[in-house]
Amino acid sequence: MSAAAGDTPPSPFAELVYFEGRGRAEQARWVLAAAQEPFVNVSLQNAAQFQAVVSERCLFRQVPLLVMDGVNTVQSQAIIRHVARRANLLGATAAEQALADQVAEGCSDWRSAVLSLPFSGDTDACAAAVQRYAPVFEALLKKSPTGWVAGGEALTYADVLVAEALTSYMEALGDFSAQVPYLATHRSLVLELPGLAGYLASPQRFPFPTGDVGKAYVANVRKCMT
Repeated sequence: MSAAAGDTPPSPFAELVYFEGRGRAEQARWVLAAAQEPFVNVSLQNAAQFQAVVSERCLFRQVPLLVMDGVNTVQSQAIIRHVARRANLLGATAAEQALADQVAEGCSDWRSAVLSLPFSGDTDACAAAVQRYAPVFEALLKKSPTGWVAGGEALTYADVLVAEALTSYMEALGDFSAQVPYLATHRSLVLELPGLAGYLASPQRFPFPTGDVGKAYVANVRKCMT
């Protein structure tokens, strides 16, 4: 599923350095996969590894960290946009790019509750987040002439982020596709992308952090950060 921190991944793979779980790195993984950029998860295991990585390679002393072509990139949204830029997934026009960026930022807000779920156990917050944000994305897709969130002829990175967030909430709360038919159809289209379908079926993908998996993920994060 991942290499240990300090291992050298086989070239030409990029390194995505994070804790041993989904967390803030998962949307970057989806975009890397959709862009068909080969990468390896590098999982931090203890505080010494974490401190070595953030002190030497991370601008803000935080992970995730993407190492690609010798460039260290941190901050989740910056990582995502760096990959999207390389793969021409930002949008074809200035208007599409602006809308894709808005969707990406809104999706980051939407995802906050499910991101914190392993630590909080608060499924009510997840349900409230779905009620707050899902109708916005549903309405946007309903009026899109192409079925993509930015309204253009091609997929953008924002489509991948929306599909990932919806998938996570469905894993947390159960399948509520019938309540969001446009989002559900959109998600199905994104999941069919060859690179993404391969990633989701591979051992590269960490399981949803609930039950014992969630406890192990939380323990790993705390061990690294203490």
